[in-house]
Amino acid sequence: MAAKSCDGAALRAPYDIAVDPKGGFYFTDPGYVQIKNPIGKLHYVDRSGQVSVVVAKLGYPTGIVFDPARQRVLVAESHFNRIVEFRLSEPGQIESHEVLVQLPKSPDSEYHLANLCLDSEGNLYVTQPQTKTVQVFDPQGRLLGRFSTGTVAPSSVALRSLDATELFLTGDVEGRTRHGKVIRLNLGK
Repeated sequence: MAAKSCDGAALRAPYDIAVDPKGGFYFTDPGYVQIKNPIGKLHYVDRSGQVSVVVAKLGYPTGIVFDPARQRVLVAESHFNRIVEFRLSEPGQIESHEVLVQLPKSPDSEYHLANLCLDSEGNLYVTQPQTKTVQVFDPQGRLLGRFSTGTVAPSSVALRSLDATELFLTGDVEGRTRHGKVIRLNLGK
């Protein structure tokens, strides 16, 4: 087991993981739904297995990914419908942070973002289950486009290769209890 607690407290609900080039890894732990008092955390586990909290009081952090240079960690902060960029000074240490992407908020839904991936140019692919789309942003956070996923509310996302010609998604099928799909989108590049 790589981690089950941090600072004597049990992990709540680890969601996503990103491995760093130094042999450690970051993971998000959203906890539970609580917008008024966010309890989500970004953790780091070093090569020796030491677990630390890197950032606390995040609003339901879900997806996490490194930028191509491995100098920034991007985290989907689902409750606030945004992607936060954390610049790293060293493994497990944040130098600065800023909101890279702020998406419109939907009053009828608590969860807005699920997962992330990047292509070789640093373009960010973000799944949005409620809108049944994958949105694509450039490295500066500008919207490049969006892809419909039809009746599938996408959760996880991955590119077949860094050239971003095919996108794979997992998700729930609309109106079907306990039915899901894995779909492939040809991005036409």
